[in-house]
Amino acid sequence: MQYYIDPVSGYAFHSIEDVDHYLESGEVGRNTLKPKDEDISDTKLKDDKSPVWVVIIVLLLVCLFIN
Repeated sequence: MQYYIDPVSGYAFHSIEDVDHYLESGEVGRNTLKPKDEDISDTKLKDDKSPVWVVIIVLLLVCLFIN
């Protein structure tokens, strides 16, 4: 399964629509994975095969698209 990770908050979104909703409203959906209390910079996602920069670019493109 592919996730869209917000590198700042640590939220893991299941779809680009969930990301869009979060960016527009600031609210996370009920299916969004919440970050643990630990430092997210130390978190290693075993199933995530996408480099972090790809996720950041996707989030930036979504921001540009909705504005």
